[in-house]
Amino acid sequence: MGHFAKIDGSNIVTRVTIIDDDEIRGNGGEYTTEVETYVGELLGGNWKQTSYNDNLRGNYAGIG
Repeated sequence: MGHFAKIDGSNIVTRVTIIDDDEIRGNGGEYTTEVETYVGELLGGNWKQTSYNDNLRGNYAGIG
C-alpha cells in the first residue's frame, strides 16, 4: 500500500490516504510524478507520495 498526502496551496497537508499497490504499479510506479498525477485526477487536488516507514522523502506526512 502507498500513502499519499494532499497538499493545499500553502503546502499544508490536509489529508492522507492509502492507494493499492496495483494502482500504483499501473500508473507509473512508486514515487513518480505519474502516480501522483493519477491520484490527483482520481481524488482531486495536489498529492505527493509519503513514506510511512520514513525510508523515503524524510518524515511521514501528517495533517497540518
